[in-house]
Amino acid sequence: MEDLLEEIVGNIFDEYDEMHMSITKIDPNTYMIDGLLSIDEINEAFHLNLPTDNADTIGGFVVNLLGAMPNDNEIVEYENITFKIEKAEDKRIKTLKITIS
Repeated sequence: MEDLLEEIVGNIFDEYDEMHMSITKIDPNTYMIDGLLSIDEINEAFHLNLPTDNADTIGGFVVNLLGAMPNDNEIVEYENITFKIEKAEDKRIKTLKITIS
């Protein structure tokens, strides 16, 4: 049934679909990450303890830090982490570069 609906309306993501979201290592302390990765995934991958009170995704977390939707190349720091917005569009952060010191 889902296949038939997808033919009509396009791709449908549900709990059984795995969205491709990535973490790419640039150097020992710097990574390119997808803005849709969950904060829990980031915490687990980097052994961090970022709060999950106000956002579910790392992109949402950074938007909350800034208090507004950021522009490309904007930088924000949180504790020992530097976030650089690599690509923001359609009211969301698509990719971030993070450096953990």
